[in-house]
Amino acid sequence: MLETLNWQKLKTLELDLGAELVPQLVTAIRLEIATTARVLAALTAKPTPDFDQIREHAHRVKAACESVGMEHMAFLCKRLEYAARDRDLTEAKEVVAQLPDMAKTTIEAANKYLQERGG
Repeated sequence: MLETLNWQKLKTLELDLGAELVPQLVTAIRLEIATTARVLAALTAKPTPDFDQIREHAHRVKAACESVGMEHMAFLCKRLEYAARDRDLTEAKEVVAQLPDMAKTTIEAANKYLQERGG
């Protein structure tokens, strides 16, 4: 089952990378999620969307989210990446419609993690 934020993955990262670095990563990715959700909505709203740009944005956020255990957001971005690769505008729009709520939920989970780490 996918988690909004995989706390076990974060604990493992803290052991591997250091407890001071992981909150910095989470902060950066949290900001990237907020920005990219808006960018992707704008890109898919165009009459002739740039699927290459959509794929690149989705891939970047997917990889970032996977790295810190933001599983649901990573999954949506993976779906969007594949939709863009396949030039499937219907699927892309369906996924993009889900991004704002998932971004909000993911950012809230990241904020909780950061609060617990004193950030």
